[in-house]
Amino acid sequence: MKLPLALVAGFALVAGCTPGTENATEAANDSTVANIATPKPKPSKSADQAYVDGVAALNTYLAAAAGLAEQKGASAKVKAFGKKMVLDRNQSIMKLKIAAAKLPGVLIDPSLDDEQNDNLKTLQNASGAAFDTAYKAQTIVALTKLLSMLEARYSASGGDPDIKYFASYAAPPVRANLAAARAL
Repeated sequence: MKLPLALVAGFALVAGCTPGTENATEAANDSTVANIATPKPKPSKSADQAYVDGVAALNTYLAAAAGLAEQKGASAKVKAFGKKMVLDRNQSIMKLKIAAAKLPGVLIDPSLDDEQNDNLKTLQNASGAAFDTAYKAQTIVALTKLLSMLEARYSASGGDPDIKYFASYAAPPVRANLAAARAL
């Protein structure tokens, strides 16, 4: 004898009742409340995932800030540097994607952190010489952090060889960008 699908679903709901509940709706409501009240912890990132995300976020932030510099820079030097930075950082992101694609379970998440978002807002609200000054300061800090991450990764023993190669490849242009930013 075949049971109608609705009847089978009803049995499944009733069977899911917890002790002390009178019906399936109450059981469903209890489990929904339990799921809302106790959020599931985020799985911790692997060292490779955290590294890839950090480098991707810094490159994304630097490219976005450079795009603003290209548009809003008061001096021709800042505009030209912004244009070069957009190209360099986007190229770095592409190389990182290629290296990360070889890592099982690692997907690039270039989401900016709160500080990076705040820095971009500061740049969006600045103009003239104040923009150039803020852009230079923010860029030097971010490039220094990025260079430190790259140098630490390729000089470290162990780790994924593709990511280490990426880091060794990416460091020289970051060094050059940092020297150019300091010269602005």
